[in-house]
Amino acid sequence: MLPLKKDLTGKICKLLEQEGYSVYWPPRDTPQDKDELKFSNNQKAIADADVFLAVLNIPGKDFAWELGYSYGLGKRIVGYVISDDYRDSPMMRDSVTELISDNESLLVSLKKYANN
Repeated sequence: MLPLKKDLTGKICKLLEQEGYSVYWPPRDTPQDKDELKFSNNQKAIADADVFLAVLNIPGKDFAWELGYSYGLGKRIVGYVISDDYRDSPMMRDSVTELISDNESLLVSLKKYANN
């Protein structure tokens, strides 16, 4: 059984913040009852981000836009995969800069980007 998106992304968010990274996590950082803020806040957060972390196997309904926008802006996109399901979508798979599959690899990847 795959973890629920909110459970997994929440754990990743907490880990990254414990490591000193600034994280924008829409379920926590955007009022979920105001559609106009969801769009504008997420758009700004992606534009301001150094790296976009994409959990590829469990995309939400807005995920395709967020991934495409990140790619269009030339962001570094780290694809976090928990199964091989992402291979079915070349649009997701080919958008990422790097694929990782665990938290340790994520931290190594982010440290590598921070040193560039």
